[in-house]
Amino acid sequence: MKNQVIIAVIITAIAVGIAGFYGGFLYQKSKSNLGFSGRFSSPAGRFRFAGGTAGPNNSIVRGTILSNDGKTMTVKLPNGSSKIIVLAPQTNVTEATQAAQTSLQTGKIVTIFGTSNPDGSVTADNVAIGGNFRRGPMMGQ
Repeated sequence: MKNQVIIAVIITAIAVGIAGFYGGFLYQKSKSNLGFSGRFSSPAGRFRFAGGTAGPNNSIVRGTILSNDGKTMTVKLPNGSSKIIVLAPQTNVTEATQAAQTSLQTGKIVTIFGTSNPDGSVTADNVAIGGNFRRGPMMGQ
């Protein structure tokens, strides 16, 4: 009888452990910010997404340009909110091939790879014009 109780406790503990692990896995999957299967990197090699998530200060923003003054642009996100993007002189802009910051015109769809700032804006390292880089939920969705 005592052995049966010990075996039942062990089996219950294993079942609870497996259920907890699986639940944690599903929770983390639901909270994942990125789902990229490809690799993206800036010239400095700062971003490298290979099926994982960006670091805590890295952001990917996708939306439509609402305004651009050459130093900052406002992007409308799919959920209707907007995000301010800081354009640094070293920000790369591509449009199937290398492009200039003057190509960032109102109404164009862009995907921004950058670093989140404390004020909620994002400093862009790379801006891709057009194309569908989306592989999972992005900021603002």
